[in-house]
Amino acid sequence: MKDRTNFYRFLVILATFCGWKSTHAQMQIPNGGFENWTTPSGAQYQEPTGGWWTTLNALRSLSAPVTVEKSTDAHSGSFSAKLTTVSWGTVLLPGLLVSGEFDIQNPNFLVQGQPWIDLPLAFQGWYKYTSVNNDSAGIAALLTRWNVGAGRRDTLAAAAVVITASQAAWTAFDLPFYYVQGGAPDSILVALVSSGEGQNFVGQTGSTLWIDDLAFEYATAAPSPVGAQDRPLVHMQAGALVIELPAQSGAADCRIMDLQGRVLAQHPLRSGARSIPMDLADGIYVVEISTVAGVTFREKLIYFQP
Repeated sequence: MKDRTNFYRFLVILATFCGWKSTHAQMQIPNGGFENWTTPSGAQYQEPTGGWWTTLNALRSLSAPVTVEKSTDAHSGSFSAKLTTVSWGTVLLPGLLVSGEFDIQNPNFLVQGQPWIDLPLAFQGWYKYTSVNNDSAGIAALLTRWNVGAGRRDTLAAAAVVITASQAAWTAFDLPFYYVQGGAPDSILVALVSSGEGQNFVGQTGSTLWIDDLAFEYATAAPSPVGAQDRPLVHMQAGALVIELPAQSGAADCRIMDLQGRVLAQHPLRSGARSIPMDLADGIYVVEISTVAGVTFREKLIYFQP
């Protein structure tokens, strides 16, 4: 994930400062709280409503057990998703919940991925896990884009964790996206599995993963409303980041952080313009500007050395 050799050499300022209008709402996971479930026509199982999520439950038509179901054991609201690894004759089926479609005519069964164009900072949510015989669960989100020239799908960023121990209480996860390519994605794959090697039909019968309240974090700002006259101006000039504060904003502080929230650089700002050298490795960062009036602006930067 740390290989940056394929990065394009440019800097793009993405999203907007607080109070600026964006061209579209930042995308979130449909039915990420798993409150809504539906029974497919003629089926004997339920799936999360909306068609964004899919499971292996369609194999129920072949007498396979249900592996994903609605649970009243929820972190918030009424329901969560419960994923259980089960045995089906000599075959082990994991509890698998992914963004995509199930196609029994497809050799791989799952057509994975849903359309996506945004660049989140982190993948967040809550889980509980019961591990059988040292089994492990997996939680992951991948941003991808089809590479026309190479005829393949490239991974732009990933946020993932392997859960190696049981957790009886609801536990939060907050996974930063690690970006390995620049540009915008066209799809996202969110994959949740009750056995870490479940995609290879390896695991332990009875391992169970509960999932609830999934969401993506974006570069955001304090809810304080700001008028047009209060907005900082940000632009690049001669390889430096230039920040121009309006006269009435007074002094401010600029911090450049990595995706784990560690401060890499800090610069005082005054009314007017300040040129900040971008002495950073290629990567994705967050720029935070805090004014003396208590308004905080945050912005995501994907930086590539010129």
